[in-house]
Amino acid sequence: MVGIGVNAGEVVAGNVGSEARIEYHFTGDTVNTGKRIEMITRDYPNAILISESVYEKTKDVVSTKEFEPLFVKGKKDKIQVYQVLARI
Repeated sequence: MVGIGVNAGEVVAGNVGSEARIEYHFTGDTVNTGKRIEMITRDYPNAILISESVYEKTKDVVSTKEFEPLFVKGKKDKIQVYQVLARI
């Protein structure tokens, strides 16, 4: 089973590590929220779930199913999540 969670927004990106081992990482609230959305897919196998910010950018090219607003770890307020059903 695969589950994909997608969020869009500002992130902090850069190299982390030492001379012996260096990796490129992304961090921030946008990344954390995307991970929380991905965790919701455990209850929806093989689903692609997107945040409100991604929905606004893609609503003309995908058909979606709107979820009830959900609480996710690390967020004070509920977030709006959509399931991508098909490309229009």
